[in-house]
Amino acid sequence: MSEANNNGQKTKRPLLSRLDWFTEERCVDGLPSVAFLQIVLALLLFMIASLRWELWLFTSAAALVVGLAGHYKGDTLAVRVVLRVLLIALTAGIIGLGIAGTAIVFGSMPLEETGALMDVVLLLLLSFSLMLFVQAAASSLAKERRRFDLVLLRVIGIIVLVLSLVFCVFGMEYKDEYGLPLIARSFSTPEIFGMSVEIAIDNLVTRALLCFLSVCFVFMSFRISSLPKKQRHE
Repeated sequence: MSEANNNGQKTKRPLLSRLDWFTEERCVDGLPSVAFLQIVLALLLFMIASLRWELWLFTSAAALVVGLAGHYKGDTLAVRVVLRVLLIALTAGIIGLGIAGTAIVFGSMPLEETGALMDVVLLLLLSFSLMLFVQAAASSLAKERRRFDLVLLRVIGIIVLVLSLVFCVFGMEYKDEYGLPLIARSFSTPEIFGMSVEIAIDNLVTRALLCFLSVCFVFMSFRISSLPKKQRHE
């Protein structure tokens, strides 16, 4: 972006002044949208093709319920405590199971064996997918701008960012012993009038966009500061 100076010449705006557009209010409103877009992109990129529909459909519904509860009832102490405990438990459980599963796999067979790496990639796929829904549900807690909720949101965002980078760089590139990608990237829509459409959007741009949305989520979460108790809706 540029601005005109006194001589009518255009000058470039400093980067810091461009970042001023990301006000705290815009970041609070934008976090759920960014999380939603990331889930939609992940669904089209690999989730629908690689995971059972019961799993991603159930987690989508659960994330929606938790998100709505946080958005409309997040100012209620009982609801807020339940959501915090639930989100912490889910995050710790998903990451803990992923780490434990990886340790078990590497402990039972040599790292160079194909089967070990395949199991790790599948654990990465499941952990990343579930954390995307946890992130979306947690984004609703930013509305009240409480310090604890913002710290929790940032931790979840950073975890998702790390998982997205590892998954897009390593997981999506991994091939089985036959040279075929382990993670499915395409699926066909149900037949309508005897016709179906194959959806395949995996490429460097879509992977970069998936990671970029994670970067945006973390950036926006750090742009939000906590509100004093007097200024919050109690």
